Amino acid sequence: MASAAVAYRQQDIGLLTPAFFAYAHFLEDSLHLEEALDVLGTLVRITAGHLPPADAIALALRVGRVNRKLNRFDDAEAEFNVALDAAHDAGEGRGIAMQMRNLAVLSHMRGHTEAACRQLRQSLELCVEIEAHTEALELRVLMGQIGCL
Repeated sequence: MASAAVAYRQQDIGLLTPAFFAYAHFLEDSLHLEEALDVLGTLVRITAGHLPPADAIALALRVGRVNRKLNRFDDAEAEFNVALDAAHDAGEGRGIAMQMRNLAVLSHMRGHTEAACRQLRQSLELCVEIEAHTEALELRVLMGQIGCL
């Protein structure tokens, strides 16, 4: 990992991105969720739209997930939709399918099981289409857990 000084000299904030992600992940796993959001928010501000598509998707996913854990469902939904849009823009099939799954989980947590099942089925169809076998299996398990099968 590069130091902040190297990132500054090279004018490449992307060199610090892995450290921010790692620290936010550590905070999230330690259930320091507000602090994790602070770190992720800082990353959003300092990268200001200059992340590669995969990192932009991952960042929005992480912000959404932490908000979901804090029961901030509207904020989580907004971030999952940012990630979904970024995945569409990048043509990232797996990213699209996984964001659809995240939105489905959120629907289920809000008590909208029918909508969640519909979203999971759409995500599963995409996984089958793009041959994302592991993701398809995970979706089938999730569908069984919430009663979609």
